[in-house]
Amino acid sequence: MKSHDLRRLDPHALAQLDADMWVAYYNHRFARLAWLLFKLNRSHFAPNVFTMFRAAYHSAMSAIIFRKTKGHEENDKVLKHLILFYKLLSAQNVESFDYRRAAELELAWWMVDRYPERYKTTRAVALAEGMAAIYGVAPEHLRVYGEKRAAAMELLGAYHYDVNTQVDWPKLRHLLEESYEALRSAVQ
Repeated sequence: MKSHDLRRLDPHALAQLDADMWVAYYNHRFARLAWLLFKLNRSHFAPNVFTMFRAAYHSAMSAIIFRKTKGHEENDKVLKHLILFYKLLSAQNVESFDYRRAAELELAWWMVDRYPERYKTTRAVALAEGMAAIYGVAPEHLRVYGEKRAAAMELLGAYHYDVNTQVDWPKLRHLLEESYEALRSAVQ
């Protein structure tokens, strides 16, 4: 039964969870990442515990595999978990979406983020395209969402490689909140 509407989102709560997930991801705290993904799925995506755990598992596994590899050698495994994650979301949402396309675009922006010099697109555009596939809107309607989220990602800078690097976490959370506010405005 489809019972959840992804368009009903809480920008503040999403921004807080997103920032916390980034900290867990970059600090290799994968159990914490899985817990935060469970919380995200529980609060924003999935109506029952079984689905929440499955979604958290697949989203965490995709991130863990991606984090531990370089290049494209494990992308098929990452994509497998992303497809299963987005399939669960699509099945629960009041409006289904092309979950394979959403998974492919998620992996695409991860690759653009990791290897920006290899791609002709920007982080902001890749992020907007990924969300556009989920919400069924044109990517240009999510331009501000993509720009704000990309700006938050840029604040991480060297933190990707050295977790002792100073990050302006309040500013990062604010940019994420602005990005989710822009997303909510564009999809409602």
